Amino acid sequence: MHDLEDYDICIVNNNTVKCNMNEAKYITDSVLVLDKLSSYNILFVISATDNIICPGENFQELVWGKDKGFLWSFPDFLEGKKIYCVHTKAYMRKFDDNLYVLENNISSKELGVLQNISYYSSIVKSLLGHSAHMFFIPFLEPRYSMLTILSGSTGKPLSYAAQNFLRLFISDTDIVRKLADLITSGLLSHHIIVSIIKGIIGYIKINVFTSGNELFIETEKFDLTYRKLGKGREIVIHDH
Repeated sequence: MHDLEDYDICIVNNNTVKCNMNEAKYITDSVLVLDKLSSYNILFVISATDNIICPGENFQELVWGKDKGFLWSFPDFLEGKKIYCVHTKAYMRKFDDNLYVLENNISSKELGVLQNISYYSSIVKSLLGHSAHMFFIPFLEPRYSMLTILSGSTGKPLSYAAQNFLRLFISDTDIVRKLADLITSGLLSHHIIVSIIKGIIGYIKINVFTSGNELFIETEKFDLTYRKLGKGREIVIHDH
């Protein structure tokens, strides 16, 4: 639980947004960016007919008259990072457990995607807590998907969400791509994946580097070697 000083209020009107503490602006008609997140809780005040989705730990929603308040809570490790939020009039409905869909009609292809995100969902919940919500937004551009926001525009929503999230902390493109592949392949226990991610963002001691088509991960408890072999993969884990 964060102190009251960590709260900010952002007033959204058409395609403009004004916050008391954070620097925010629209970069498309439906996507706004917080340049450097400076508060753990943000109350977005928008029209009662709209929804605003951010990559947060949890949210609360309150409607009064023509206005709606979306209170988003963000994890500590996003402080100072550039994050994207989606502002839309699309209907938000609960699909399964903590998964929400931002659209009235879903194609059979998109439905198949939704039924195959349980592995990624377990990773997100381990990072953010068991109450973490995920949002599938079929019309969202993939480059804006991140952690809990999944775009369906390319048929690879998990890959883009994982890569965009990892790019917040890693500048090495090879490491980002190979770690994202590990996440979306579902070949490893999600506990190992979470250990790797937490190590990257500073929770535990870890070393990650690449060489050719290999990814090497060294932790206090295990070492992992990952190789992409054509259409296949090879993973070797040595416990200490």
